[in-house]
Amino acid sequence: MIANEFSIYELLYHQHWYNTLSDVVNLMCNPLLVRQNLVRQLYINYDPFIDVVLRECELLARYSIAMPDLGYKLLLDRTRIRFSYERLKKLLKDFSILLAKAHPTSYELVEKVMTQVDSTLAIGLNNLNWLSKNLDELFLPAEENISLMSDFLSQISSLIIHRIEEPINEVSRFEILEFPDDSIDFKQFVHDIQQQIISKAEKLDSLSMQIESAVLHVIQMFFDKAGYKSKPFEQKLGDIDLMQLSAMQRLTIQMFVQETAKSVRKTRNPTQF
Repeated sequence: MIANEFSIYELLYHQHWYNTLSDVVNLMCNPLLVRQNLVRQLYINYDPFIDVVLRECELLARYSIAMPDLGYKLLLDRTRIRFSYERLKKLLKDFSILLAKAHPTSYELVEKVMTQVDSTLAIGLNNLNWLSKNLDELFLPAEENISLMSDFLSQISSLIIHRIEEPINEVSRFEILEFPDDSIDFKQFVHDIQQQIISKAEKLDSLSMQIESAVLHVIQMFFDKAGYKSKPFEQKLGDIDLMQLSAMQRLTIQMFVQETAKSVRKTRNPTQF
C-alpha cells in the first residue's frame, strides 16, 4: 500500500516536472540583461530556477530516467549556459569598476565617453537570451571596449595626478623669497632678492605652462575618445574665449579650472606665494 502511494507520488511529481520544462524555456527566452531605470544599473536576468532544472536533468540522465527531448536539449546546453553566465557576471563586474578608475575631477566627462561601452551592452537588453547561440556578439565587443576604456581611464588618472595635481601642489607650497639666516650686506641682499625673483618667476611660469598644457591634453584626449570633431587646442587657458567654445568644451575647461583653484586655496599658506 505504502509502496503504491510512493509510486503515485513519484508519477505525479515526474509529470509536474515535465510541465515545468516549458516554464524554464520561457525563462531562458528572457533578455540576458535588465536595467534598473532609477540608477541605470545593469543586472543579469538569470532565474536560479534554471540551475535547479539543469541539475535535475543531470540526475535523471545519470539514473537513466526518461525525460522529454527538451530536457536532453537543456542537458546539452548546460555547460554553455553556465559558462555564459559566469562570463557575463565578470563582464558586468569589470564594467562597474570602470568609474572607480576615473579621477574625481573627470567624472562628468567619463560619463560621456562611457556611453560607448554602454552601447555595446545594449544588445543584451534586447536581442540576446540564454538560448541564443551568438552570444559572442555581446561578449567580444563589450570585453574589448571595457579593456580599452580601462586603459584610457588609467592614462587620464595618471596624467591628472602627475602632470596637473603634483605641479599644483608644488605651486601652492612655492616660496617666492627665501631670506638668509645670517646678516648680509644690503646691496648683496638686494641683488640676491632680485636674482631670486627672476629665477622663481621663471620656475612659476614653467609650472604654470606645464599645468595648462596637461589640462588641455587631457581635454583633447576626452574629445578624441568621444569622437568630438575639433582642432587641437593651441592656446593657453587664459587666452581662450569661452563664449566661442561648445558647451562640452566650456564645461571641461571650467571643471578643471575650478577643481585646481579649490586645490590651491585649500593648501596655500598665507606666508607663501
